[in-house]
Amino acid sequence: MRNRKKSSNRLRNHRILIRKFGILVFSFCLLAALSISLGVSVKAEDHTDPDVTYKYFKSIRVESGDTLWSIAQEYCSEEYPSLDYYMKELVSMNHLDNEYIQAGQFITVPYYSNEYIR
Repeated sequence: MRNRKKSSNRLRNHRILIRKFGILVFSFCLLAALSISLGVSVKAEDHTDPDVTYKYFKSIRVESGDTLWSIAQEYCSEEYPSLDYYMKELVSMNHLDNEYIQAGQFITVPYYSNEYIR
């Protein structure tokens, strides 16, 4: 009789242990799924950060009276340390021999924006 009772208690304890282990595994999986979904949603919100700026380029046509200096003043932003630095980038980027440009000529100008364009 005692052996049956011991065997019954062992079986019951084993079932309880398996149930607790199952609950532990389920809880771990649920926690992992929540962590992953939270991480994905936080990463998706990164594109809306107003402090992030993206560098873009556009081609403009030089109009009569335009100078590289006037174009630099129009497009240079706080991301550049100085207007001279921006002008040097314009000269380099457009493969210019000097700072002289002519009406009708197309040049590429860099600019920064908070808007993320895909």
